[in-house]
Amino acid sequence: MKPLGFCKKALVFILSLAFCYTIGLIASFFTQKSVGVWYPSLEKPFWNPPNIAFPIVWTILYTMIGISLWKIICEPKAYKIKVALAFLIQILLNFTWPFSFFYLQSPMIGLFNILLLLLSIIWNIKMFWPYSKVASKLLVPYFFWVVYATSLNISIWYLN
Repeated sequence: MKPLGFCKKALVFILSLAFCYTIGLIASFFTQKSVGVWYPSLEKPFWNPPNIAFPIVWTILYTMIGISLWKIICEPKAYKIKVALAFLIQILLNFTWPFSFFYLQSPMIGLFNILLLLLSIIWNIKMFWPYSKVASKLLVPYFFWVVYATSLNISIWYLN
């Protein structure tokens, strides 16, 4: 496959970001009801950040995930089914965690989901590495944030 031209790269950039932001936006709808009533009633660990931190961090992370996706799409030799599958599984698990944790109000189901998400992020980083080291490295902060979120999820499950 030949490299994309500037205009196509720009369009793919916009679409990659829009896709990731849309995933985040739709997923956030699952949290709205629970954040107001259920989540504040839970026992949380002392390292739980203020609620305002989450949309800020996730906006930054979705930007990095979108740029990572863009780098891979624009890489001519990266059109492989396994690479696309790794990304799609990871973004699907990312999308379903707020549903399982907040909407279902189930820290246990959320924990199962987020552990699968962690594994899928590792797989995604590994799959992107041969094609774009930058795309792969852009996912590392996402991985560490999800490790942190996993520790919160485990603690909330244990405390409640």
